[in-house]
Amino acid sequence: MDDSAGNRMAGPSRLPWPPMLVVVALLIGFGMQRLSPLPPPPVPVYVGGLLVALGIGIDLWVFWLFRQRKTNIMPTKPAEALVTTGPFSWSRNPIYLANVLIIVGFIFVGQSWWFLIGASLFVVLVTELQIKKEEAHLAEKFGMEWQAYAAKTRRWI
Repeated sequence: MDDSAGNRMAGPSRLPWPPMLVVVALLIGFGMQRLSPLPPPPVPVYVGGLLVALGIGIDLWVFWLFRQRKTNIMPTKPAEALVTTGPFSWSRNPIYLANVLIIVGFIFVGQSWWFLIGASLFVVLVTELQIKKEEAHLAEKFGMEWQAYAAKTRRWI
């Protein structure tokens, strides 16, 4: 990808790591519970449902914001605008944070602590495989605007 001056810019990841990692995290939870069952967490299933619903709600909010700003939601596409409002005012990565809420919600929905392992792996892997590349892309594309935003807004929460 080139900027307006024709200079080569870092792009986001070539693979859509975040959705793939969500699936892997959920498969870990379901698979490990089947292979080596753990006692269920002492929290009602509906609490997990609320966490999943909250995660989906944040995702929908972000999708709406991206549509308003006419920028790409796909993690493999370059950003067209820097979104800093809504949930982006308290997290630079609210979609990935919402994904963690969904996976953690499955601890209670799926009645298995194994989803905690999946959620932990998701955080580490999405940071290394996606977020760091996105941040390099945003720094190149938006320069000082990105630097100011990144300085005042945490990566996660």
